[in-house]
Amino acid sequence: MLGQKESKLLKELALAHDTLVDIGIAYTDNYTGEFGEFYAIRLLGLTRYARSHKGADAYDSKGKTYQIKAKVMTNPDRSYTIRGLNPTCFDYLLVVHLNTKFELIAIYQFDSNLGMTSLIVSPASTEKSHLNAANLLLSKEERLAISRFGAVYDQIKALKVFESGNLVGNIGELMAAKQLDLTLAPTNQKGYDALDKLGNKYEIKTRRVYDSTRRNFENRRINNLVGKDTDFLVIVVLDHSFECAGMWLLDPQEISNPKSANLKIVNTTKGVKNLVPSKISYLNDRDPFIHKFRSDKIEMTKSVRQKINTAGTPIKKQSKKKYPAYYFVIAVFFIYYCIIKPNTSSELGVLFYALVGLIAYYLYRQANADSQSREGRIKKPTDHPKENEKRLDEIEVPIELEPSRRVKRNYTSFRFNGNNTSKRERRDVHIDCECDSIYHENCNCDT
Repeated sequence: MLGQKESKLLKELALAHDTLVDIGIAYTDNYTGEFGEFYAIRLLGLTRYARSHKGADAYDSKGKTYQIKAKVMTNPDRSYTIRGLNPTCFDYLLVVHLNTKFELIAIYQFDSNLGMTSLIVSPASTEKSHLNAANLLLSKEERLAISRFGAVYDQIKALKVFESGNLVGNIGELMAAKQLDLTLAPTNQKGYDALDKLGNKYEIKTRRVYDSTRRNFENRRINNLVGKDTDFLVIVVLDHSFECAGMWLLDPQEISNPKSANLKIVNTTKGVKNLVPSKISYLNDRDPFIHKFRSDKIEMTKSVRQKINTAGTPIKKQSKKKYPAYYFVIAVFFIYYCIIKPNTSSELGVLFYALVGLIAYYLYRQANADSQSREGRIKKPTDHPKENEKRLDEIEVPIELEPSRRVKRNYTSFRFNGNNTSKRERRDVHIDCECDSIYHENCNCDT
């Protein structure tokens, strides 16, 4: 789903990340957080929690707990705010600053206090909290692995395909947008990630599924599903090489427990549709999502067929008249009795009365004219399938979740025998036939 260059660099990134995992530097796809934890733990001699510990990431030999926050800094003088802190869960807060290649810039340590629910990090606030990073010792293997990963990651960012720092999330959003023909929202948009042509909002969640030493990959969580005002939820799963390993479309209202949802909701949620078949053993394929119309696979519904008028007649939309006739009749009588009759003779008055009546009739027809009836005739389908498909592509059909039902279609064709006379022949198209009788006269799907 991505370009050849992007896919090649992502595979190189996956291999470079494997090296980091093998030597104990990183474990998950949160690259900034993993590098921050590695540098802080190595500098202070801390022990990392085996699994995600609520409110803390590591502890020291005295049992003191540390929460570690990391950020990639492009401007060292920039100030920012860390929110959502729970000071009762940790004794110290460590803030790690990295450059764009994930190399260490500085580490700052702050003591916990009850009012520390947020922290403004600025050059002034970090002046007295600076730790001596010169004491950080890295082996040659670790330095080479970090340098290799940073160089590949820097090449990927230089492509400017992935806008935000969440690489996995960016890849999933691009894949979902291409699969459903969505328009991605700006990176700072809150509440949803993409829109379709009908204005429906989509939330896109992406997880890279692979064997991690720190996580049970069968129970990868889907966070931040509560309080979302979206119409659809798209879940994208990537494999080790960042290739799509499954994609599902869900209705957020059908999720039974959004506060503690994980990837397995694609198995249990009602009405889930498969966008891309699953390659993960514990994530099931559901009913396939079928577009009502696709240019590469002509599968037209009755509503689409009605838009293609094979006889070349105008398409008239039956709609209720906006301006009833009696409006104009009343106006004619008013003009005649109040203006024409008192000021003209009887013979001239009849003439003016007829003229006003014709004008009123013309205005009545114009006011209630259907806009579609004035668009002209629709061209008949030609003998060229590519031109027909191009014309069909211009017809906008709303996306529906329910798959269209395939119906056996019967049609009649003419066959010429040796005496040059035609013979009517009725042919039954196989139920799985996807050829349309309008464009595919020589269907052989029943053979």
